[in-house]
This record gives sequence, structure tokens and C-alpha cells, in this order.
Amino acid sequence: MRTGNTPFLKTLCHLRWLAVASQAVVSFVVTVPLQLAIPTAPLWSGIAALTAFNVYATQRASHAPEATPREVFLHICVDVAVLAWLIGWSGGIVNPFTSLFLLPIAFAALALPLRWIYATAALCGLGYALSVVLGRPLPHVHGVMGDSFDLHLFGMAVNFLISAGVVLY
Repeated sequence: MRTGNTPFLKTLCHLRWLAVASQAVVSFVVTVPLQLAIPTAPLWSGIAALTAFNVYATQRASHAPEATPREVFLHICVDVAVLAWLIGWSGGIVNPFTSLFLLPIAFAALALPLRWIYATAALCGLGYALSVVLGRPLPHVHGVMGDSFDLHLFGMAVNFLISAGVVLY
């Protein structure tokens, strides 16, 4: 079993802080200025859970001599679970951030053995499927951003910028 993934685990923790901040900003913007009628408690509880996990993960990564592929995969599992939760509560299949399920696969491909990459891909597929099947549809929108499709296009643009920034990092 390959070890020595602790620097990668630290990188995941840094990226997770970026995810927490981005999720908080997006949740605030869609529920306050855009007044999208989506339940805020599930969104903020998902963000809080990811924040709490990352406090632990950051502490663990700073004191861990070695991180195994299994440990890295378990960290990715938490990220995918929270992403599926957030996507599910904020539109499911029509959420423009569904393509974020591709990022954990890319991260796994950078640092994990092939079987863990396949497991990550399966996990992301499952997270995507669950968020689509169990997802709550977004309400129809009229107003500042135009209609629902305009809001979706704006979300896709924000998603692209976030994804590009994470990949560049």
C-alpha cells in the first residue's frame, strides 16, 4: 500500500476551506439577494458539517506522519457526501454546480492508486445520482436575474470560475 499522501491531504484541507467559503457565499447570494425559495437550514447544516470535518482534518493532516490512500479516500467521501447533500437541496439535476462531482475524481487521479480512483469515480456517480433522484427542484424564478434559465446560466459561469480556480490551485 502506497503511503506518503499527507501533503496531498493538506492540499485537500486547503481546497475544502475554499469550498466552505464558496458554498457559504453562494448559499447567501441565492437565498438573500436573489431570494430563491430554497430551504436554508439544510444548506447551512451541510456547510457547518463540512466546516467541522475540516477543522478535524486540518488538525489531523498537520500532525499525521503518513496518510494512507484509504484515509485520503475517506476524506473525499465526506466531500462528495456534503456536495450531494447541497446539490440535492438546491435543485438536483438543474443545479449548475453538478459538474463539481468531477473534481474529486481529478483529485483522486493525482494521488491515489487506480482502485481508489475507480472507487472515487463510483462514489461521485452515486452522489450525482442521489442528488438528482432525491433532489428538490428549484422554484421558477423571475426578477433580477431574468428567469430560471438565466439564473442557471449565471450559475454555470460561477461554477466554471470556481472549477478553474480549483484546478489551477
